[in-house]
Amino acid sequence: MSSTWRRRSILAAIVVVGVVDRWPVVATEQTHLDEEYSIRQHDTGSLRVMLSEWYGHPFINVIGYASSRLFWPIAGEYALWAARFPNFLAGLLTILVVFRLIHRRVGPEAALFGALMIAILPQHVLWSGSMRGYAPLMLFAVLASDYLFVATESGRARDWVGYSAAATCEIWTHPVSGVLLIGHFVYLGIVSLWNRNRRLFAGGLIAFSVAGILGVAFWVTPLFLIDNQLAQWIRGDGSPRMEDFFFNTLYWAVRKNLSPPLCWHAESSYFVALVAICVLGSLRGAIRDRLYQMVVVLSVVSWLVLEINPPGLFDPRYVLFLLPLHVVFVAVCLGYLPIFRGEYRCSRLGDVLFGTLGAVAAVQLLAMGLVPWSGGEGPSHAVASWLIRGIPWSAIAGIFLACWWPVSSRRIGMMTVPLGLALLMTLLMALDKLATTDTVYAGIGLLIVAELIHSRDLWPSVLKRRCVL
Repeated sequence: MSSTWRRRSILAAIVVVGVVDRWPVVATEQTHLDEEYSIRQHDTGSLRVMLSEWYGHPFINVIGYASSRLFWPIAGEYALWAARFPNFLAGLLTILVVFRLIHRRVGPEAALFGALMIAILPQHVLWSGSMRGYAPLMLFAVLASDYLFVATESGRARDWVGYSAAATCEIWTHPVSGVLLIGHFVYLGIVSLWNRNRRLFAGGLIAFSVAGILGVAFWVTPLFLIDNQLAQWIRGDGSPRMEDFFFNTLYWAVRKNLSPPLCWHAESSYFVALVAICVLGSLRGAIRDRLYQMVVVLSVVSWLVLEINPPGLFDPRYVLFLLPLHVVFVAVCLGYLPIFRGEYRCSRLGDVLFGTLGAVAAVQLLAMGLVPWSGGEGPSHAVASWLIRGIPWSAIAGIFLACWWPVSSRRIGMMTVPLGLALLMTLLMALDKLATTDTVYAGIGLLIVAELIHSRDLWPSVLKRRCVL
């Protein structure tokens, strides 16, 4: 099998994992408070009502209403999954867009890692099964960033047209996305000044103007029809202090967004792992990568703009548009580590990683298919939970062992060791004989030690201040 077909097969498997993780959320009959706004608007059947409700995500509600009318003859009237289906598709498309953005700049292994991370992140899974507009918000954010990145390198008109379309849909999805567009404009200005390219800035300015005019035009009517209670909320009456908003948002970003469902009890472990990956990747040269620099600019500008605005205007959910960009950042840093550049004894360590994850995900898929999903409870949930918890440290341990496996036994190590560890660790977790957090810490420690040993040639240059930083 050629490398191209192998990458496509792995990407297809990751999308399948995304489908398996999201569909139970889409198919559930339970609703949360915010979805009630959308349901009430769908019941009216009035396009004017849906477009005039500012808090109800009007653009997404119109799409959800059209989807409902399309699928109800098949699924039955008032089937909730029919209204959630557009967001479900947006979640899956985000996986592909993240893969394309990373693959274009860093490489296939890091791109597959980023796609996998998006496929299993709990916040992305949650909002991909909701009627609200947060899954499309993340999709259009990373899509607009992708077009901007390409347009600033090529300067082609078609790339700017694509950016205008994606940015317009982003603003229509939620007005808070204007924060991201400010970051895009700052990045365009930096690139234009650095390259002294006035033509590039002019093309970008036209694209931004088109998106801004269309976006503002869409929201003019809802803002005039806003009710008094929401107007008080926007003015900040009784709203939390700015520092409370900042720490609450930071809590969402770290605990909710950066902790994959692979291990529910090891959020701090994953945060430590991400920091280690970013630091080591930056030392290896990721800091010079333009994609790395773009995500840094977008994140810093977005946080600054959010900080100077009235605290009552924003909710921590509104910063979800940064989630896929942070995944891109981590994947770029990982792409600069030797483990993804074939510099260890085992030339394609990415195959070990995705082989392990694919094997365990296949067993998870089989287990969930054999036992009907019962709303998050029952045997299927227990089996899936055991299997999911077995993925991270079995993958890390498999990679570490394969790094030092004898060259003559490379094929055996790439196939047997990860799969055997996955099954063994899954069994131990099922028997509650292994502490998940401690094991993840140990796996992360082994991975970092292996990277430091392999990077020993880098440290003299660091001490002599000749590092890439």
